[in-house]
Amino acid sequence: MSENTKVQEIARLREKALHDEASAIKSAKAEGEAIGIEKGKTEERNEIISKLKAYGMSDEQIAKALSMNS
Repeated sequence: MSENTKVQEIARLREKALHDEASAIKSAKAEGEAIGIEKGKTEERNEIISKLKAYGMSDEQIAKALSMNS
């Protein structure tokens, strides 16, 4: 293997490693965003339930009201 071929192979492997790293970061970011969105929805739902209970609604009424939006 010539010196030039070795350098080209090293450059190709480095480029692949950078691409793989960028792909992994992108995937992790998307997963984190999805988790954050789901957590936000859960927190919002819990806040709504708390407010409805404060207004005197029963668990049954709340469940029925929330199921209407699903």
